[in-house]
Amino acid sequence: MNATEQRPSKDTRDRKGRCHHYNEQRKRYCRQMISQRVPAFLSAYNIIPIYCGNHASMYKDQDICRIADNLDPAVKRRKIETRRRIPCPVDPSHTIYETNLKKHLLICPKAKEAREERQKNYYQHNINTGGHGAHSMNLKAKNEESKKNIDPLSFALQILMAYKQIFLPDAMKKGTDQAQSCGTDEEYIRSMTKEEMCQAIPTQNNFPSEAKRGIESLVTSHRVKIGGAKHLEQIGSIAGFVRNNNLLENSEVVLEMGAGRATTGFIVSGVVARSKYATARASNMEDLKKKVKLVLVERGSSRAKADAVFRRNLPTEGQDGQKKEDYCKVDDVEKHRIKCDLSHVNIPCALEDAGVSAFTSTRIDGTAEDHKRDTLVVAKHLCGAGTDLALKSIHSIRHRLNGCVLATCCHGVCDWSLYVGRDILINIMAEAAKEGDQLFCEESFNLMKRWACGTIIPIATANHSGIAPETKTDPVKKDDDHFISAVDNKHDNLNVARVSEALNLGCGPQGLGRACQRLIDYGRMQYMRNELFKEGYYGDVDMCHYVDSSVTPQNALLFSRPARKIAN
Repeated sequence: MNATEQRPSKDTRDRKGRCHHYNEQRKRYCRQMISQRVPAFLSAYNIIPIYCGNHASMYKDQDICRIADNLDPAVKRRKIETRRRIPCPVDPSHTIYETNLKKHLLICPKAKEAREERQKNYYQHNINTGGHGAHSMNLKAKNEESKKNIDPLSFALQILMAYKQIFLPDAMKKGTDQAQSCGTDEEYIRSMTKEEMCQAIPTQNNFPSEAKRGIESLVTSHRVKIGGAKHLEQIGSIAGFVRNNNLLENSEVVLEMGAGRATTGFIVSGVVARSKYATARASNMEDLKKKVKLVLVERGSSRAKADAVFRRNLPTEGQDGQKKEDYCKVDDVEKHRIKCDLSHVNIPCALEDAGVSAFTSTRIDGTAEDHKRDTLVVAKHLCGAGTDLALKSIHSIRHRLNGCVLATCCHGVCDWSLYVGRDILINIMAEAAKEGDQLFCEESFNLMKRWACGTIIPIATANHSGIAPETKTDPVKKDDDHFISAVDNKHDNLNVARVSEALNLGCGPQGLGRACQRLIDYGRMQYMRNELFKEGYYGDVDMCHYVDSSVTPQNALLFSRPARKIAN
């Protein structure tokens, strides 16, 4: 697409020295300054620069034709054919000359990383894909349902009804205030408020107790790039949940999925190490040198990793005078990074590669050997289908799991083909359906995950227009971004704000979006309960809110924990 085709109808003379590239997805111009340097093959023609350095590849065929009409046709064609740029097929974030494609694939850093990753002993292509459960109803029913279009209003009521049946089962019992004020279940779900929906799921914010123990001092003294106070509260609440729910004593391996900088993993494993160190000293045990193993699984590289930050030789006291070791003991943490996509990582092999004892031993009679439950799985904001891939990947080590603490995120980029709660979601939506409602299928799930992003719509601006003014031009973000906008088209009848307004829902688009999120998480929770912690695990599997929704609308925590504290 050339510069003329990319620009909208508005005049570009008001760009005032800024790049003329127009991004169709974000509905705005690039904000970078124009680079006075132009590609070498155009520099001799004295063209006026209109692009920044990042978009220099947008000087394309039509620009050559426009400035080189007097060139010999053969010369013009050769220049066009040899200087055409295309996105790299391995990493589309950069472009290459089309004629250099074969050569570039041999030296592209991303291609090299992919080849090295495939050579690892823990790499097994698509081992964790496929999700769990049937993809849809039987073929005959699917063919009949495919002829129908989803009615957004009926589907929204069906979602809210399913939410009520699961999380508010006693709301309309005889004698309750709701039963007296609302005559039917449909009247009740229409009047249900967002606050009422939030209160239906318990909140366990453990950050205040962790702040008293010194987590803020730890972060300050180590100068950890944690992302701000809101991220600190989330990490502190997860660490406090581990501390307060019997997950410290038996845990010897901490497995962080989608680790990134690994700040969460290091703090949690440091808390585990500190607890074990204190227990060993109180018991006069000689073995105080045994370290907690931290295994980090991440598909990409991150800057400012906690690995390096926590190893700095810094003063032993924070600004408030507390010793760093008073909160956690990172010196007793032995970390090992596994750079692999969650789709392809074989967790037992990865843990053995990290020095964890064998996960595949058998008795002499050929039966599986019982293992100590010593592995704790943690994740903070594991985006979209990453949660499903993580749950599927730890199925092979379920007999070693002491607990699991996963903070879900980015429901808008979930994938039906990877989702582990398909059977659960199909069943609960069938129970909530009325006569004539469409059966739940992949198309329904795609609409549900789109509406899940309604939680980001500001309350003050979700007005009668159905679209928040500042979000009318929000992009539809792709899988590698943080969410998919739920308000991409104000004229779309499937828009969550318009549906909420049409039904006059008391919870608004935020409440409807929250119901979609929790139903998706409920399917995952049931997978954990039925597949991961079913045999030989004495504990409970549930979900809670680990911080207030004002900290983050993605505030759900899926967890499993031992039923009782184990005596030391």
